[in-house]
Amino acid sequence: DTFFSGTSQVDIIDSTMKVLDGNVYFSETSNVVIHSGSVYSVEGGQVFTEFSANLSITDSCFVIDQGTVTYSDTSRVDLISSCWNITGGDSIFEDSAAYSLTRDSLLYIQEGSFIASGQISITMDSSRVHIIGGDFRASGVSEIDIRADSSVEVEKGNAIFEGS
Repeated sequence: DTFFSGTSQVDIIDSTMKVLDGNVYFSETSNVVIHSGSVYSVEGGQVFTEFSANLSITDSCFVIDQGTVTYSDTSRVDLISSCWNITGGDSIFEDSAAYSLTRDSLLYIQEGSFIASGQISITMDSSRVHIIGGDFRASGVSEIDIRADSSVEVEKGNAIFEGS
């Protein structure tokens, strides 16, 4: 297992970071910044981001090929001109986590799932969700704010919004 806690800072600049197996934990107020054409790839194992940890992705891409990434407590994910590709595996947001797509960002689901449950806040601004397989599911009291020419497109798979 690998742990980043306290005020840990991880910067990935014009590089690739891969999780192949095992568990990776980002917790407390740790901050992960991915930018300048970088790729963060989860090809197996599990990544947990919890408490008030943040992930910021700018001009880069996060790929979940296998395994699971979980965001909980008040953790936050911000995509700016970036992509979040789920080609297998799962992205899970729970508790009061927040997820935002801005400035032409893309959430692309080919297989696997994006699941938001609890008091999750999802914001899309000039961005889109494109589903060609798998699931995009928001339940409970999750809030989805779609604005400024954003869209949710479903070719195959499911976009399910339920609860209050």
